[in-house]
Amino acid sequence: MRYSRQRETILQTVKTMDLHPSADDVYSRVRKRMPQISLGTIYRNLNKLVEMGELSCIQDGKMVRYDWKTDHHQHFRCEMCGTLHNVDVSNGQIIDLLTKNSGLKISDISLELSGTCENCMLNKQ
Repeated sequence: MRYSRQRETILQTVKTMDLHPSADDVYSRVRKRMPQISLGTIYRNLNKLVEMGELSCIQDGKMVRYDWKTDHHQHFRCEMCGTLHNVDVSNGQIIDLLTKNSGLKISDISLELSGTCENCMLNKQ
């Protein structure tokens, strides 16, 4: 695959956005640096970056969000503000715990945790 300045800008943009941006979020941010870029170009390059393993995507209802963290990890959704955060607990640790307590042979998991994020807790006080 040949180098693309647009693709590199899109990848770096996603890496600077903490909370799993949508294609529209990426488009708004990239457009400040590359006003000529189209939303179609954003979608094509995001899909290519996922295909290349540079990004992962998360289905969030009807919306797709993008994540620069491509290893197996879990997510936490804030019930107050709706943000999606990475949780740094390995799948292996969770599988070991669940296997030990259930007697099942678990090969993979997809887990979304929910509650209140730190920002919302601080703003509540």
